[in-house]
Amino acid sequence: MNLDPGFGNTARGPYRLGPGSAAIDACSSAQVEDDLDGAGRPSGDGYDIGAFEAEVFVDRVFSDRFGG
Repeated sequence: MNLDPGFGNTARGPYRLGPGSAAIDACSSAQVEDDLDGAGRPSGDGYDIGAFEAEVFVDRVFSDRFGG
C-alpha cells in the first residue's frame, strides 16, 4: 500500500488507524488472532493493516420524538 495510512492522533503514539483509513479491513488474512492490545482480529469485514485493529466507529442518531 503506497498511501497515507490515515493515522489518528499522531502527536503521541502508538499510531492507530483513524476513521476512513484505507488500511481498515484491507487485508484478507493475517497470521495473528489478536492485536497488540489483545483485541480479537478481525473486528470488521477484514483484517486491518498494522499492529492494532481500528476502533469501531459508530454514528448514532438520536430523536426525542415518536413517529406519528
